[in-house]
Amino acid sequence: MRPVLIEAMTLRVGHHSTSDDSSAYRSVDEVRSRDKKDNPTLRLRKFMSQRGCW
Repeated sequence: MRPVLIEAMTLRVGHHSTSDDSSAYRSVDEVRSRDKKDNPTLRLRKFMSQRGCW
């Protein structure tokens, strides 16, 4: 096998821990925007639709 590079974009959808309140450093608008823009289910559906698999 040959080496492979995988680039992955991730976003934490919850707090770091139960004592962390991410609303102190992440606005509600940012979270909602990310939900619409980077929703993995919608992205997969779009990918599959473009290839005639959905």
